[in-house]
Amino acid sequence: PKRAAARLPLAARSGSGHRMAPSGDIDSEDDEGEGKSSDEEQDDQGSKVAHAGSAPPVADLGEELEDVEPPVGPDGWLDLMDGKIRKKVITPGTGGRPEMKQDVRCRVEVRLSASDTPPDDGALQVYDDFRYRMGEGEAPPMLELGVRHMREGEVAEIFGVTNMAWGPSGLKAASANEKPIPPDSDIVMLVKLLECIPLHNAEGPPDWNDMIQEVTWRKRNGNDHFKRQEFHKALKCYGAGVELFSNNGFEPPEHIEEADRPRAKAAAMALVTDCGANLAAVHLELGNAVAAREAATIVLDFCPEHVKGLYRMARATLQLDDFTECEAAIEKGLKLEKDNAALLKVQAELRHKQQRYAAKSKKVAAAAARVFESLDYPEPKKPEPPPPEDTWAMWAWKQFKEWFDWRIAVAMLASSLLMAVLLCLLPKRFWPPVMIMFVCAVPACIGVAQGLSGDDKKEDGAKDKKQK
Repeated sequence: PKRAAARLPLAARSGSGHRMAPSGDIDSEDDEGEGKSSDEEQDDQGSKVAHAGSAPPVADLGEELEDVEPPVGPDGWLDLMDGKIRKKVITPGTGGRPEMKQDVRCRVEVRLSASDTPPDDGALQVYDDFRYRMGEGEAPPMLELGVRHMREGEVAEIFGVTNMAWGPSGLKAASANEKPIPPDSDIVMLVKLLECIPLHNAEGPPDWNDMIQEVTWRKRNGNDHFKRQEFHKALKCYGAGVELFSNNGFEPPEHIEEADRPRAKAAAMALVTDCGANLAAVHLELGNAVAAREAATIVLDFCPEHVKGLYRMARATLQLDDFTECEAAIEKGLKLEKDNAALLKVQAELRHKQQRYAAKSKKVAAAAARVFESLDYPEPKKPEPPPPEDTWAMWAWKQFKEWFDWRIAVAMLASSLLMAVLLCLLPKRFWPPVMIMFVCAVPACIGVAQGLSGDDKKEDGAKDKKQK
């Protein structure tokens, strides 16, 4: 196929856009993200996640390669996958072939194939030094498979159909000097395999300089992914950069001179904390504020005065409505950089959100008060004061009232009057029988009255119980 312009981004996995990372500021994505408020960022997250997940499927190219090269066709093209991926050697190489999990460095020009090329269209993108790890999905499938069939120093053209390149999603440009790759485009790459970097000994710890170099290129690749809104690939790159030193520690090896050890450790921590801060930024773009806060927490554990980490923490906690932690992160960041525009903007968003929250809380409280007022609740009874302590006289009076019955008093009074009348009317000889009758009749009357009183009390108690 005829070569025409196209560009290659690095670090793509499982078929979403793959890109090659140009050098640049590790935190350059901040300038793009800080221009939006937290509400606008949340509105944009859906479209960004959809783009990040719209990558074409990637074929499994890992362990299926055979040592025997497929035959070269009469046109000089080597068919690597049923016509979907083909390779043509321009300049043979003399070195070895890359292995799985081995880092490679390539120079790549990306162009559209002849059928998709407008007249006089040049390369969409050129990468002079693209480093990635074989088998991790950093490169598109066509480049991954094509490089595995190249030797160090070789220059070749690699053709891939759209689903072996960037598929229906295409790929965004990362700068004004680039052109985006259109969706559903067949691609031709001019590739030179610059170096196959030897694998380190898996039994021992990796070399210090190798770790520094790896974190550097992973950070650079992650930045490029972020600019192209390849957020899931950026997560992989930044996460690998943080994990490398987290697993092996920040203490420099013994062969580094004592005077240089603090500087070497500070450089490693700076790289890792930058990767962690950028990892939090990617989580924010994907709408995962909880993961963003966790990533920012790791950064601040390494370096409590990392301004980017404090900024990411403020944005994450603002999205989670954790106003106290957000304000604490902003205040600490502004103490370090009082004129930091990003932190000042988050502070303004925090004030606005607090005001809206306070106004909403007042409305909810007023509505709740109206609801409770409409309910017919009985007035609460006032507690009765405790009764005074009984004196002896009060106790005696209570006992008398419980014992006294008006019917007994009436019977005694009637008997006494009857006895007085009889004593007045009858002769003295009849007084003894009258007195005996009085003494016998009075107790009987009292007993009858008490019996009647007990029956009345029982009836009243039964009525009260039935009413209750």
